Amino acid sequence: MDNLPALTWDDGTLQFHRKLGNFVQYFQVNLPTNGHGVPLQLINPEVIAEHLLEYEKTYDVPSSIVDEATVSIEIDDGLPLYDGVPLWERFEGEPVEHYKLFKIYREGLYTTGSRAIAKLAETTNVEGRLLTLISKTYHWQLRCRAYDLYKKFEQERRRMMEIDKLQDKHSRAAEKLLEQSLTYLEDHPEQMNPKLALQMLQVAMKAGRLSLGLSPDKPEGEAGTTQVNIQNIAGGSSAEASTPPGTSGHQLETQDIQSIFSILDRTGALKEATVIDADYSVVDE
Repeated sequence: MDNLPALTWDDGTLQFHRKLGNFVQYFQVNLPTNGHGVPLQLINPEVIAEHLLEYEKTYDVPSSIVDEATVSIEIDDGLPLYDGVPLWERFEGEPVEHYKLFKIYREGLYTTGSRAIAKLAETTNVEGRLLTLISKTYHWQLRCRAYDLYKKFEQERRRMMEIDKLQDKHSRAAEKLLEQSLTYLEDHPEQMNPKLALQMLQVAMKAGRLSLGLSPDKPEGEAGTTQVNIQNIAGGSSAEASTPPGTSGHQLETQDIQSIFSILDRTGALKEATVIDADYSVVDE
């Protein structure tokens, strides 16, 4: 694979990295995580490596060295940061060739549909045992967990943005149809009756509330709404958005538009020349 130098270790280097990976994982396993399994603290392998030859067993390592190696994860705009960078980006001191291997592994789920050391070994011509040691030393599993949550968060945020755009289009379409119907009734007052006037008032009120992102039927904050949760990938908290029970905002908007069409049809306004296209811009037939 391009830009990936051959990774070969002699026996001494192999033993060093095996010991380093085991020490890092031993001290990491008891550190806290949030509700999504994202670590709140991470062991810095560089600190452990500096003292590795001084101690034979993990229980020989003084607590002062473990404390020095323990890095608290900072939270910035909902993202977990290790020394100022997201957990899934390259750490300071992490060898570039190791990070390149991690990046291929990290993206494998999104490029090939799977993420496995064996597959990475096959595609990079790096021994699986070496990849396993690197993955333990540099927390590949924890970093991928944080990355996957980030990807899901971004996907949900994009989906909500598209929903907002669609809601805006639907509201503008309803308002345009309402304007058409009112104009028609002003020109044809003989078509107006109390029942039709009430319907027009109700539709106008709904369209106005929808254009502000409010529930079409109830004041904001009134009971009887369901919650949509967007998870914070770092802290496990959530942001909530309300929709009327039993239906989505889009369904309500569609019903309102259908109601206006029904009113226009009964009054004969649909026989006029103006129609609305798929993008809700007014065109002439």
